[in-house]
Amino acid sequence: MTAHINKFVMEFLEDCTIALEKWDLDVRMKILNSSYANTFYSEFWKGIGVWSITEPIIKFIIFTDLCGKYQIRCYS
Repeated sequence: MTAHINKFVMEFLEDCTIALEKWDLDVRMKILNSSYANTFYSEFWKGIGVWSITEPIIKFIIFTDLCGKYQIRCYS
């Protein structure tokens, strides 16, 4: 039983990592391809690590990407 739970948790964590990396790349590419990449965004972190990303946003990203595969409850 424990091995089954460990496998499930590891798969969920891998899926979370993939979802966050996908969003990170998407945000990064939008900033880098922006008309303002070399001026306004030059000092910004390029990805989801940008200053306004908070835990609720990370939870939203994971929820929206994985709710089709896992039964996830979204609490405020």
